[in-house]
Amino acid sequence: MLDQIHDSETLVMSKLDRLGRDVLEVEATVKALAARNIKVIVVQLGSLDLACRSER
Repeated sequence: MLDQIHDSETLVMSKLDRLGRDVLEVEATVKALAARNIKVIVVQLGSLDLACRSER
């Protein structure tokens, strides 16, 4: 999938678990997409900016 999507496009997924096998893989995928300015919409969650993280 990462090879097929172009920078600045929008990726629509049915569920968050489609982005990876575990939390670490999902996080890595989201970071890779964010680095390419790709917006991710997860239908199950609605439109969220998955790249935004609050600093603690």
